[in-house]
Amino acid sequence: MSYSCVLQCNRSVRVHVLFSQTFRRFTCRYYSATIIKMSGVKSDDAAVWLSAVTAAVNFAFTFLGLYLVERIGRRPLTIGSLVGESPGVRLCRDANGRGLGCAGGSG
Repeated sequence: MSYSCVLQCNRSVRVHVLFSQTFRRFTCRYYSATIIKMSGVKSDDAAVWLSAVTAAVNFAFTFLGLYLVERIGRRPLTIGSLVGESPGVRLCRDANGRGLGCAGGSG
């Protein structure tokens, strides 16, 4: 959904889209220890520490991203991420097609 469409929609739709775009990432971080436990980690302590490592990596790469935006610019980074993301999405799609599973489930 483009942001120009959001601006033309009614107020409740705008609020919903803005909140979902803003807080979706935080939901994954909030439940990351639970998600890690669901992946097969037995210990609660290990799941919490793995979640902390994930948060620390996210924190560090946030600053790397800010640096790269200032140094390289948004357009080359966007194009580069699309070039890198497309094979990953295809790989995930193919893994689901063969029943290997991926983060999104079967599809």
